[in-house]
Amino acid sequence: MQYDFVLRHSASAVHTHAKRPWTLSGIEVLGTFHSSLHANKSTVPDLQLMVLPLGISKDNGFILKKTMGISDEVYDKYFAPFSHQNTITIAPVLLHPKSSGELRLQSSNSFDKPLIDPKYLSNEDDIDTLIEGLYFVKKLLNTTIMRVHGASLNRRSFPGCENHVFDTRKYWKCYIKHLTLTSYHPVGTCRIGDVVDAAFRYPEDNFELFVHYGLVLFELQGLNVTVSLALALPNVIGD
Repeated sequence: MQYDFVLRHSASAVHTHAKRPWTLSGIEVLGTFHSSLHANKSTVPDLQLMVLPLGISKDNGFILKKTMGISDEVYDKYFAPFSHQNTITIAPVLLHPKSSGELRLQSSNSFDKPLIDPKYLSNEDDIDTLIEGLYFVKKLLNTTIMRVHGASLNRRSFPGCENHVFDTRKYWKCYIKHLTLTSYHPVGTCRIGDVVDAAFRYPEDNFELFVHYGLVLFELQGLNVTVSLALALPNVIGD
């Protein structure tokens, strides 16, 4: 079922009757599985599928386009033609990316914004895993229930990938590099390690460490990492 997320009565319904569509979480189905790169190596899945009951064009570019960082040009060419059609989103999610970025201080001024380079997809294995996720989406669209409802891929060439034949591996690699988004769960910006003594001083041979295993910040007694625990995690633990 499709819902109109931007009409005024949608806002009224959630406040007066606690009814849909604004009472939805936004993600109605989640599933996890192992890619072939990960199979037989771990019991923990490395891919997740998120199913949303709408596409980016559902609100006519009012909110979702900006939230997803989609440019006007890309939206007009790729998403806008479907603004008056029923659309859903099935998004493969990389649970354990191998790519790793960096965060550095811009200056000694604590009010200056940090320099962040996420280096998304810098490890080729991440691209291969996401491509496999897209292939799984294609299998889902070929199931009986999906065919009954006429579900199909957006077969328009994504802007920037026009030189690749649609539905080839090269096309999907280009597509992923253009449209991959963060799911807002970064970790590891504060390197964790051991201390020299009870004063929580930096180990003499490693000044890159930031947090003690007990989640106490080095050189700052009485200040602990709590709410931002994920900052000290060395790897993404998955959703």
